[in-house]
Amino acid sequence: MVTDEEKQNEIERMLGEIVEDDESMASILRIISGLKDSGSLLLLESLISKKMPGSTVQVEKLVNSNEMNLGILKLIDVLTAFMAAISQGPTSGMITSILYNSDDLAETMVSGAKKPDNYSLLRLMGMFKDPELAAGLTAVLNALKELGRILKTVG
Repeated sequence: MVTDEEKQNEIERMLGEIVEDDESMASILRIISGLKDSGSLLLLESLISKKMPGSTVQVEKLVNSNEMNLGILKLIDVLTAFMAAISQGPTSGMITSILYNSDDLAETMVSGAKKPDNYSLLRLMGMFKDPELAAGLTAVLNALKELGRILKTVG
């Protein structure tokens, strides 16, 4: 059985290792600062204090559950694929452009949904002369074609 003194010594040893390594300490502080600046630290604190079950037995059951472990593994797979995708030039640029303009995109979509226009066939054909609409439609059609090709391979 581990005594309180042994636990205390182990904690002091670990803290000593962190403090001795200036770069690790600076890295930890940058991570915490980034979390604080983005509001994620406050969100994490709120989640832990308000949403986590109070019972350590419940938390242990949740963490040790098979569903949680499978979910975490799937999340890691998805995050790995996402990180690989955004590290490549065209995908990174596309995702960055969409995310930086997501407010405008969402606003346009919501206003269109709230006040839909009625389009005649001739008006639709005339709209295809707009280069931005033609570019967006071509992009969507190409994405649908690629999506169909990809989904055919799913077992």
